[in-house]
Amino acid sequence: MKKFFVCAAIFAAMFLTVSCGGSDSGNDNNYGNYDENGNNDGNYDDNGNNGGNNNSNYDDNGNNGGNDGGNDGDNNGGNDGGNDSGNDNSETEPEHICDNGDYTCSGDARLKCQSNDWIFSETCANGCSNGECNSCTPQCSGKECGLDGCGGTCGNCDAGYDCSPSGSCIRNNSCSTHSDCTNNGMICYQGSCQSPWNKKWKLTFTAAKVTEKNKDGEAWDGFGGLPDLVAIARINGKEVFRTNEVSNSTTAEWNKSTTIDFAASTDTIRYHLFDADAFGGSGSSSDDDTWLDSTNDEIFNFTHEFELFTYFDAEEKEICYWDNGVTVEYFCITLEPAW
Repeated sequence: MKKFFVCAAIFAAMFLTVSCGGSDSGNDNNYGNYDENGNNDGNYDDNGNNGGNNNSNYDDNGNNGGNDGGNDGDNNGGNDGGNDSGNDNSETEPEHICDNGDYTCSGDARLKCQSNDWIFSETCANGCSNGECNSCTPQCSGKECGLDGCGGTCGNCDAGYDCSPSGSCIRNNSCSTHSDCTNNGMICYQGSCQSPWNKKWKLTFTAAKVTEKNKDGEAWDGFGGLPDLVAIARINGKEVFRTNEVSNSTTAEWNKSTTIDFAASTDTIRYHLFDADAFGGSGSSSDDDTWLDSTNDEIFNFTHEFELFTYFDAEEKEICYWDNGVTVEYFCITLEPAW
């Protein structure tokens, strides 16, 4: 029996030895994981600290080094790279101002393009044109427009004005109203300023109305009747047009026209309204055509002034003289270009 226990003890010891030795030989990592003192060399340092993980996760002081490095390198590197790259690509291109090396002018200053912006280069003594300093002195004394003799100009004229050879801005012939034509008595016709003189004009006597009594407060006719109204146009004292007579009426609507040549601004043009009664009331001078030369038979007259030409535009062609304060309520004509 004693022999049996001795054998059992020997067998148990051998079993433990075989088990320990088998684990060590079967696991190559165990040989590499311990140093000669029995410490794990792969995972622990000489002090018994985990060496393998230190290299990956911990530093000598027991801090996690491997994971920090991995996280910092992978995560930070990825995030930094992704975010920075994305933000850089989203930036807009700077506005293009100019091309490097180009020149331009600002008054008498010459500017140069540098780094996509204009910077001062020099002041041009004779002025600057097209990015270059002028090589001569501009000749603009007494001129408001035209060339300056150095490739530039002395100024530009406003709309409706042209530059004369002498360098003055003068109104051109284009117009839309008569007020646009203030030079030498011109008027606006068909979009251009023109002289009204030495032209054919259409003159129309349209209508007239007088009071029932003449200027003396008496009847127009010697027998108590009303006047016989007639209108006449004269140039330089010579009759050029006469309407028909409207008998025994204080109103007349002739609408009778003729073409008259206004030769020059020196012509005297007069429009007359007469009572043509053969036997007129007080003040009548005769019973024949000579009465038309008598102021006694004339009711009213007016002289053509330059302003009358301005009435022929599209808005109003009729010229009426209203109420002479004695006998005339209105006396009207129209005037239109006939050229």
